[in-house]
Amino acid sequence: MIAKKRKKEKSIFQKIAEKAKVFLWIVLIGFLVYTNVNIFLEIERGGKDLKNLEAATESLNKEKEKLDFELGNTNSEAYLERVAREELGLQKPGEQVIVIKKEGEEEKKEEEKSNFQFFKNIWEQIKEKLPE
Repeated sequence: MIAKKRKKEKSIFQKIAEKAKVFLWIVLIGFLVYTNVNIFLEIERGGKDLKNLEAATESLNKEKEKLDFELGNTNSEAYLERVAREELGLQKPGEQVIVIKKEGEEEKKEEEKSNFQFFKNIWEQIKEKLPE
């Protein structure tokens, strides 16, 4: 008769080693997926930040162009005359400066004072009712 070959039975250490290999592969794949997702999210955030910065740069460039234009006008005689009249209060010989106050400025100040007084009165009444 032909001798039957017996299959070698794996030892317990070999079984544990195989399970450990499978577990390590699963952990490694999970770690790689996790880091890949994090990298993708960072790229998305970076793209949004880049768009915001580009918009801010564009608005600052427009403001710079406007200021450059105004700076070019500062050397003109008309600009210097306007600044002298409006900001420095200067006048040409023979002219008189007339200041016109806007209506309601004094009324607003008085209203603010009366509002403050109203709250002050309420606070005084509250203080009187509180025990010391």
